[in-house]
Amino acid sequence: MKLTDELYERGKSQKSICSVIDDDYVLLHKKMPCSDQDLDKYIKSILDAKKEGIKMSGVTDYRLIPGTTHTFGSISYTSGVFIEERAKGISCPENPCTYLSAKKEYDYDAVANDYLTSLTQYIEMLEYKNSSPQGTYDKLVSDITSIINYGICIDPKPTNFFYDKKEGYTIIDPIPINKYANDMEYYPHYVMTIVFGYGCPYISGNDTKRLIPEDLLIRLKNAQTALINKIILALKKNNFDDKNIKDGVSETLNLNSTNIEVVDRNDLSRCIQEMHAKQKSLL
Repeated sequence: MKLTDELYERGKSQKSICSVIDDDYVLLHKKMPCSDQDLDKYIKSILDAKKEGIKMSGVTDYRLIPGTTHTFGSISYTSGVFIEERAKGISCPENPCTYLSAKKEYDYDAVANDYLTSLTQYIEMLEYKNSSPQGTYDKLVSDITSIINYGICIDPKPTNFFYDKKEGYTIIDPIPINKYANDMEYYPHYVMTIVFGYGCPYISGNDTKRLIPEDLLIRLKNAQTALINKIILALKKNNFDDKNIKDGVSETLNLNSTNIEVVDRNDLSRCIQEMHAKQKSLL
């Protein structure tokens, strides 16, 4: 798909980084650490990687925006409008925290319902990801390590990876510099973060707790264990160091399990209210 004048103007004026054009393409307005010449090389690198079977979204056309270049340290960034293939599936939620302000009042039933919905959706996401066979995770690990061979690398934010049961994992927004090329010891943690995102939803006030009904906790642990086992096997197949794998798993378990408190669903609203009351008492 080509970037028409109409799409270019639409992209320049959009407030979000990404907007949907149709089922197959998205319109992006973002900064890139590249000159026009370097961007041509970057886009070709993505196409070369895709031809070799690495699952990622490619840029089909772009224009840099004149007068938007800014230099930070040794890198110059220029804004541009890009058309990119639309990744299929879901990405991880960005913010798992329900924050309670000591200076505000809340409808605790509404807070509890919203939190329970987020918690349930997170667990359903893990169960959905676990529905894919071992080969999906073998390919994920292989793809995120192999793209270095093309002069690009992953940006390991969970939102830069889409999962679909049929398509597997698709990489979006790879970095056109080898920023993470020497971070192979951290890749086990990156893979864990790609799959589990920023962790299980939690309530944050003066205390930080994951208030979880027992039935959801069982489902969370089952999905988490199954996925971790698939990731460990995929990492081992790709010859990652056992210590680095162990460290990655440890960080993930801490991310998802800190301050878990089993609660009855009917007591969730009361527990949140008590957390908030304690927080307000410390003002």
